[in-house]
Amino acid sequence: SSGINAEYGGLGAGVSEAILVVCPMETIKVKFIHDQNQANPKYRGFLHGVREIVKQEGIRGTYQGLTAAILKQGSNQAIRFFTFNNLKAYFQEGDNTKDIGVVKTFL
Repeated sequence: SSGINAEYGGLGAGVSEAILVVCPMETIKVKFIHDQNQANPKYRGFLHGVREIVKQEGIRGTYQGLTAAILKQGSNQAIRFFTFNNLKAYFQEGDNTKDIGVVKTFL
């Protein structure tokens, strides 16, 4: 049961990070790379580029590829949380108050 809760927690974390951080940053990065490969780049820097993208395409212009980002980040974090939770339970040997130490935490 706690493994499934961890999986859902990871899924929620991944979806949140996809929506709030990953998708906008990746979309802006790709647009910047494409712009810099043009003969006459139109973005003069990060803030100018973001302003221009939002002015021309709206906030939706920073969310292209959102579905793919949600699927990737959601599944990635769900697997990470599930795996961490199960490894922690294994090392605690059934005693969830047992400290597993720094080294095992970072494994």
